[in-house]
Amino acid sequence: LSTGTYFFECGVSLTNMSSSSGSFGFALGGSATITQSWRSSAAKPATLATATSSEQTFNTAANTTLVTANTNTVGMAYINGVIRVTSAGTVIPQVSLGVASAAVVGTNSYFKAYRAGESSVVSLGDWS
Repeated sequence: LSTGTYFFECGVSLTNMSSSSGSFGFALGGSATITQSWRSSAAKPATLATATSSEQTFNTAANTTLVTANTNTVGMAYINGVIRVTSAGTVIPQVSLGVASAAVVGTNSYFKAYRAGESSVVSLGDWS
């Protein structure tokens, strides 16, 4: 991404995670110099199609656990927020796993970013 302020959105489903008690998290990696803030709604239910209470979080950290560890092998998350890029480069969404076992990122998982303005933008819209 070039320097600027971006709104981003991410939706991800995960399968084949370890059945040992583990959690999963989210990070933005890459070569760009960024600051970030985002909120997430995430769950690790018995199956992806099962309704379950989600866990909510708001973060500015580089890597944050999204769900409490459990033995279920699937997970899902919706994350949205702001990225301020002060030095251009790549921005790579990442999933971290509490227990090492290669998870499979589901079909139709996505990450998108919308440029809102320069990195010095303080607010958008009529705040008078």
